[in-house]
Amino acid sequence: MVSAPSLRLHGTNWREIVNKKLKFPSELLDAIQEGDLLRVQQLLQGSDGILQQQADSEDRAWREALNLAIRMGGGEITGTLLRYVKFDFRQIHEALLVAVDTNQPQVVKLLLDRLDQEKSIKMDIKSFSLAFFDRSIDNARFAPGVTPLTLACEKDLYEIVDMLVQKGHAIPRPHKISCTCLECSNGRKYDLLKFSLFRINTYKGIASRAYLSIASEDAMLTAFKLSRELQRLSCKEPEFKVRLSLLSQEFAFELLGMCRNQSEVTAVLNDLGDSEEEEEQLDSQAFEEGIPNLARLRLAVNYNQKKVSPGRRLGGFGVPRRRSALSQYLSIRLGGATGTVFQMRWGLVLMLRPAPAGFFWYECKEVWIEGLHSYLLDLWNCLDIVILSLYLASFTLRVLVAGRGHLHCLDAPSSPECYYFTRAGRHEWQPEDPQFVAEVLFAVTSMLSFTRLAYILPAHESLGTLQISIGKMIDDMIRFMFILMIILTAFLCGLNNTYVYYQESQRLGKYVLAFNETFQFLFWTMFGMAEYSVVDMPQYGLAEFVGRALYGIFTIVMVIVLLNMLIAMITNSFQKIEDDADVEWKFARSKLYLSYFREGLTLPVPFNVIPTPKSLFYSANATLEDVGLGGESRRSYRLQVVKALVQRYIDTARREFEESRRKGNPGTAQGLGHW
Repeated sequence: MVSAPSLRLHGTNWREIVNKKLKFPSELLDAIQEGDLLRVQQLLQGSDGILQQQADSEDRAWREALNLAIRMGGGEITGTLLRYVKFDFRQIHEALLVAVDTNQPQVVKLLLDRLDQEKSIKMDIKSFSLAFFDRSIDNARFAPGVTPLTLACEKDLYEIVDMLVQKGHAIPRPHKISCTCLECSNGRKYDLLKFSLFRINTYKGIASRAYLSIASEDAMLTAFKLSRELQRLSCKEPEFKVRLSLLSQEFAFELLGMCRNQSEVTAVLNDLGDSEEEEEQLDSQAFEEGIPNLARLRLAVNYNQKKVSPGRRLGGFGVPRRRSALSQYLSIRLGGATGTVFQMRWGLVLMLRPAPAGFFWYECKEVWIEGLHSYLLDLWNCLDIVILSLYLASFTLRVLVAGRGHLHCLDAPSSPECYYFTRAGRHEWQPEDPQFVAEVLFAVTSMLSFTRLAYILPAHESLGTLQISIGKMIDDMIRFMFILMIILTAFLCGLNNTYVYYQESQRLGKYVLAFNETFQFLFWTMFGMAEYSVVDMPQYGLAEFVGRALYGIFTIVMVIVLLNMLIAMITNSFQKIEDDADVEWKFARSKLYLSYFREGLTLPVPFNVIPTPKSLFYSANATLEDVGLGGESRRSYRLQVVKALVQRYIDTARREFEESRRKGNPGTAQGLGHW
């Protein structure tokens, strides 16, 4: 070390050497690499024996010397260089990145203290945003726009992240991809590649475990919202689709695993964390007094957090039976049965009508509680809307037929209209008769009502997995239909235009006389149910050759290529579900269970049409007691629980890292993060 007298720079000496420039000594790099502190001091000394302040910091050799000292782990040499060599902002920035990259908290602290001394530099030292436009560090080993905090977060260096956050460093959220502000416009014009890399690195830092743990008051809620944001962003920027969204999901799942008792699980799963007003609203949506609202769990399901929602601790809450899919199915079937017994006694009809009426009232209340947007996000609700709409349409048409017949017979009992609506046989009815339409609608409703029974399949492990697989296969078929319709339409136009001029042929006219007939011919060809000889036309050789060629190419493309591609897509989707069957099934089961935990109908369909005194009791109870009492203490307790979970998470990460380092393999400390 340098003696104390040699370290003192009096004002006179400083004024004498402030404008002097020291040429970079060529032996300095060798001395740094050997760790010779005394030799480094001798090379930096002037003729008067005092370490000189370097004024010319543009020489890249000084930057390499500082970075080499940091990489070699020479803390004393690094301190000597920083104390007596004048490095500019870019060099300190790169040195700080090197210190973070090599995980040296002491050197990071030394560099941060040096930055605090640079009072005269008017630039953003917290986010280093000016480094984005700096061309002098393009040859550096770090990506453009990477800040020390984003690098530390990406490597999950908790100690360094905590140090940087305490110094005021932060990761600003990137603007929307369509943002046209001055900053984003300049970034795109300056270097589009740098701009994209900057956004990617920023999201990597924000989604890291270290940043979520240290920089967030409620780490779990922040992870949920960030995962939702990244899922939406993946639609516009596919590079974020896989890694980042899964990262925040895994963090929330691991954080929930830090709970040690049921009280902590309850506190975490029932906390929304946005405001007291929303908490009161969620409490009012609880099934009954004293039953948790599971607000955080609902948020995980709504945000598609599949690793968080299938918690194994759900069984402790119980499942209040709000309703069942069987009751909904029976309500539709009982309502539809009235169509069969329409000519029977009206007493039986009136007994069966409350079932669909209760189903209709339940759906209206569901929309009122959840909101239209959240209601339509569930495909089962969309199916309920279709079933209910078709049934109401069928019932309305039947009533319309009966009403018109009654009016016609009331005015003129012997008129043809009265005969048509009362005594005419089915063979005499017009094709567009409302009774025919009502019967068709009722048939479709009956089919859909049977499919509604699949709603309760996730309650069983094997059946629930099969239901999820079928849903994924239907998605594949819908996407496949777009390609199918494009190719089918192309060959449809070709064949139709080839044979449209030869309609005098009775054999061909049977199939290609009309455009829709040609479509049916090609459609059934895909399943081998069409006669291929219909394309033969010996009297017109050229047209026959073209028709056979088009038909042969269509058979090869559709039957051999596309149908096998569809089979491969379905097989791939089924295999993905099977590989992650436990998570997928538990997520679907959680959604099913949560439908019973929410405030809904006290009585099942069709008894829900009977008014209950529960709402009046709740209103009177809310008026008598102070609803705001204890809310702040409850909220503070939940935040304390979340902070305790974060601290346990960090301690676990540190222990795992220490254990892996003692075993001589630090690279394996990737499970919960590095310390």
